[in-house]
Amino acid sequence: MIVTITPPASPATPRVVRGRCLPLLKLGKAQRALLGAEAKEGFLTLTDMSVRQLASVFGVSPGYIAAALKASPLHREAVRRGLRSLVEPHPKTGAQERLGKIVEEIGVDGVLSLLAVNEQAAA
Repeated sequence: MIVTITPPASPATPRVVRGRCLPLLKLGKAQRALLGAEAKEGFLTLTDMSVRQLASVFGVSPGYIAAALKASPLHREAVRRGLRSLVEPHPKTGAQERLGKIVEEIGVDGVLSLLAVNEQAAA
């Protein structure tokens, strides 16, 4: 399939290309480079880009963009101003807390039997 790319007469009327369609066009590297140049020069506008494409362009993970999409307008503004992080870090739990959760989940007898099995395997 040969795709002819002709820029419009002026940058005031940029051609619009859906970002999600780019992989379907089956363009070669040179043709994709020309599209990139046209976008840079203002002859081409990309719309409807996938989260993966946007993540690649902005140098972040798709999950980080998903978190930004879920953020409220107030949260976004606080992030823009540097008052808050986009994703709050989860505090690390200590060994005691993790052991407590295991005991809650499988019970004291389960923990003791696991310890016995590990002791036999080590011996």
